[in-house]
Amino acid sequence: VLTIIAVSSYTVVFVIYGPMTLEDGPRKVSSYFIIVTYLFLAFMMVWSYFTTVLTDPGTVPTNWQPSTESAEVPSSSNSRRAPGMGARWCKRCLKWKPDRCHHCSVCGRCVLKMDHHCVWVVNCVGGCNYKFFILFLVYTFMTSVMSVITLMPHFLKIFGYDGDGNDLDAHESTFVFISVVLDGSFAFSVAGFLAMHLTLVGSNTTTIEMYEKKRSSPWRYDKGRRMNFEQVFGQNILHWFVPMHFATDASLLENSCGIGEAEPLFDISMPSTSYATNEVQP
Repeated sequence: VLTIIAVSSYTVVFVIYGPMTLEDGPRKVSSYFIIVTYLFLAFMMVWSYFTTVLTDPGTVPTNWQPSTESAEVPSSSNSRRAPGMGARWCKRCLKWKPDRCHHCSVCGRCVLKMDHHCVWVVNCVGGCNYKFFILFLVYTFMTSVMSVITLMPHFLKIFGYDGDGNDLDAHESTFVFISVVLDGSFAFSVAGFLAMHLTLVGSNTTTIEMYEKKRSSPWRYDKGRRMNFEQVFGQNILHWFVPMHFATDASLLENSCGIGEAEPLFDISMPSTSYATNEVQP
């Protein structure tokens, strides 16, 4: 992913539009706009990517215990209670796991509101980094699409579809061709993945629960599209596009991860107006 963005950034900024900023005329202003916009999207994509990679997807709080009425007593049987019917006992970790929590065989531990283990980010995607993962997909898609759109006129020149002829040399033509093909393919593949996850957010469902949902109707976690969205992205619209968790949204995140407010995932003792954190406390 980062290699594709690096190639595209080099093509957009240094090969095509960077030299145009040295010219006089309207192309100079438009070139600056394209470069600044593209670099902003690329920066947000990289920020979201590394936040997804480095953030704990959701660790079950130490010594977490379910309420008596919601606990499912450990047994040797293989029967499993329907989703949403209470905490379960993990036979691998040998401890309780909250509702919506699943054991990841790759990470070797239970993950709160686990969605899937992603090879792209070399990490599990769970309740605590799901927002960052979706933002990574959003900014990756936007960066790839912008690259294709801004490079397409020069791409067409390579094949003689421009009446002015091809004024690109072999080096420039090669990077333009590679960038358009890679970004176009990448944007197409990410679009489907992004659409699926936005649909899951709208129904408050994870990839794992997508198969369980068919056996539970109506879906007990569905609180309406707006509330479902806010559980992932927060209530403040200014927070939606930033790969950070804010103190004002901590209770929503804790409830969506199935632990309530018994043991907070975040230290929210500081003023909520100025405090934000990506760190998950054990």
